[in-house]
Amino acid sequence: MYNTIASVAESVAGKLNDIIIRPRLFFSNMKLEGGYKEPLIFSYIIFFAVTAIGFILYQLGLPQMIVLVDLKKETSGNDLFLLFFVRTIAWGAGSFLMAFLYHMGFKIVGGVGNYEATYRIVTYVSAAYIFNIIPRIGIFIYCFYSLLLVVIGGAIVHKISNGKAVIGPLIPIIVITLLSALLQTFK
Repeated sequence: MYNTIASVAESVAGKLNDIIIRPRLFFSNMKLEGGYKEPLIFSYIIFFAVTAIGFILYQLGLPQMIVLVDLKKETSGNDLFLLFFVRTIAWGAGSFLMAFLYHMGFKIVGGVGNYEATYRIVTYVSAAYIFNIIPRIGIFIYCFYSLLLVVIGGAIVHKISNGKAVIGPLIPIIVITLLSALLQTFK
């Protein structure tokens, strides 16, 4: 069992390193098919690790903007569990939704990759979530770098220019922003 855990940790650390430091190489070598399980597990390992580190940092008094946004000192154990449970479900569901939205954006600009490949981009881009452990500025680094990674992965996987790879993910972001603004006007 120890060898299995060590092997998984080594694999995750290697992928994390490659995605953050050598994203073009990582996405060029990424399998485009093979199922959703492996990339989803990778994404959840990053999520759980960052959440655990964020919780510890929060308890030490370091402000975490995204990891535990809703946590208050008086939060009970049941509320904490419920918050963690909801965030865990939202993380997985959100990966499928974001992949769908990015995939539609890439298709609009002429991308040729399939949904599974786009899903793999999204889940492996979750490696950038690690930046959220940096107090105060981590969320900004995470947002910028994850979008950059989506652009790099999209250009490679969907065989489109860098310009189209920038426009592709912006399409769903703009549409969601406009829909949100429109809904706010009716409130």
